[in-house]
Amino acid sequence: MYFFISKAAVRRNPITANAAEMEDEDSLFSPLIQDIMKEMPGMEEIILQNAAKCYRKDAVIFQLLARYYYIKKSDFTTAMIWAKKAKGLSKDNSYICDTVSQVLVRELKHEVHKDRDDPIKPESLEKYLTLAKSAGEACKETQQIANKEAKTRSERLKDYNTYNTAGHLGELQTAAIVIQILQKTPLFNCLAQVLSGKISFEDLPRMNDDLEQYYQVLQKHKSYLLQLKDTMKNHFHFLNNFFVNLVPFFAEKDKQKELTKPKVSRYFQQYIDLFCKINWSELVNNEHMNLIVKTERTRQCLERNKGDSYTGLLEYLYKGDSASTLEEIIQQYDFILKWKEARHLMDIINFIYANVILANINPESQYIMPYQDLCNLLHQIIDHPIPFSEILPLHYITVLLLRQEEDCTLPPFVSQMKLSYLKDLRPVSNGKRAAVHFYLGKDEGYGGLISHRDINSCLGSEQNISTKWDDEKMWERVRDCEKLYRASGKICGGFISAADVKVDPMFRSQLPKESSKRVSFFIGFSMNGPVALDIDFES
Repeated sequence: MYFFISKAAVRRNPITANAAEMEDEDSLFSPLIQDIMKEMPGMEEIILQNAAKCYRKDAVIFQLLARYYYIKKSDFTTAMIWAKKAKGLSKDNSYICDTVSQVLVRELKHEVHKDRDDPIKPESLEKYLTLAKSAGEACKETQQIANKEAKTRSERLKDYNTYNTAGHLGELQTAAIVIQILQKTPLFNCLAQVLSGKISFEDLPRMNDDLEQYYQVLQKHKSYLLQLKDTMKNHFHFLNNFFVNLVPFFAEKDKQKELTKPKVSRYFQQYIDLFCKINWSELVNNEHMNLIVKTERTRQCLERNKGDSYTGLLEYLYKGDSASTLEEIIQQYDFILKWKEARHLMDIINFIYANVILANINPESQYIMPYQDLCNLLHQIIDHPIPFSEILPLHYITVLLLRQEEDCTLPPFVSQMKLSYLKDLRPVSNGKRAAVHFYLGKDEGYGGLISHRDINSCLGSEQNISTKWDDEKMWERVRDCEKLYRASGKICGGFISAADVKVDPMFRSQLPKESSKRVSFFIGFSMNGPVALDIDFES
């Protein structure tokens, strides 16, 4: 038996293996180490230890040892020693640095799982919240390093490594564990109101010495706990934006999304069970409720349905059986928009998105606002001052809806949208491109907005245009469907000019260097502006 094997065999798994995203944790080790674990359990520790002695400057070997000790041995002290050694050797690598946070998160999860006390003891609560804060801080550091990496990668040619979301996912997981911890305290029912901002910490009951002990622990961690809701909400917003508006640069399945989304969905369920525990059907029929309270609870219903963000709404384009939820969302916005003092600009924008998406999924729905009425509503807001954070969703939907209006000048909206994309999404888009949510159809009104599901229905079973847009045979079948409008334009440098609107090709290499040649193409609408697809030269 070999007690030492080559470095390549030990660390063959790519450094970008993300512990926070993996379901099968054995896959975090090289195939050879996995085989040894199965055939000769225990021998893998000797091999990894020997590798660490031989390669004292190899951060990946140290990272593997840390993973081995926290995953296979639940020895978090030894795991942290190796994790910190790895971090010391590669402090600018987010995947290496994330090992520290993974050790802390796993230790927290392990300690809570083996704790059989219910209610949890005050001293245990203190220990777990302290550990959770440390894990959260480590996850934030991973996020900071990932942001620096993203900036560096964007300056390199042909670097397709994607943004590391582990720091965001790790902090979400930590917050979800904290919710589980708090659920085992005798103060949880009142504490949920505190975390939602409905009552203050000082309002928590302190009727006896036992409750006083819990109160003292919670008071010590007050700042961390009061940020818990916003922390989770911010990560849901970031990850939703990342996975809805960005797709792999090349035509392929989004494996990062497939691994991450199920976990995010579980954490979101915990979040809404705590912060959005409300039933819309009961709320809408309550005629005696105070208007302010009813509006606040309606917003909770929207958040529960992911209707409080445009990316949450766009996600319904890619789900089945979502029409009834969208109808509910439209009813909720109908209620909010009637009260001018309570509505915000983003409420109107989201309401418009909900109508457009529902019209695509179920055109016969009685809840859809007539197309021209929706355009009139849009006209009411596009001339007003717009916060920079709302330019991208507003201008995207403006280009979609007003594409056929002769008196509407689209180029300024497109250029502003591209600038907003550059600020909001470009920093984390390495290895990604802007997703195309709609295509330009032949019909007017809602019928002129074709979604990927409309195109997929033409392609046959289990065919997906999202992962086949570089397949010429697919586009032949799309042409045969005759659903999309074939636009015409002139090549101007690295883009196509069509009706004074700048349309980018999917790849610059699709266009010849010579300008002035005329081409025909389909138009896809992405957050980074219109995209030319299936480009063909005109005679």
